[in-house]
Amino acid sequence: PAATGATPTVMERLRDSTMEAHKAAERHPLQSALATGKLPRNQFIAQHAQLYLVHVALENALQRHAASTPAIASVVKL
Repeated sequence: PAATGATPTVMERLRDSTMEAHKAAERHPLQSALATGKLPRNQFIAQHAQLYLVHVALENALQRHAASTPAIASVVKL
């Protein structure tokens, strides 16, 4: 959390607002298998291929909006 009386940063707000979703994801069997080294190779590859597509789309959107949105610009390297 932000210091007492301080306005939370965009990253603190993001962390706090997504905490429950992250906890739920960490309890998912796929994540558990990944963390313990028990995820089969083909599932590992498939998961990371999907994550790559998500990250490409996210990076593109962040780049498009960084110039006009100070909160995004504060966390995106142009």
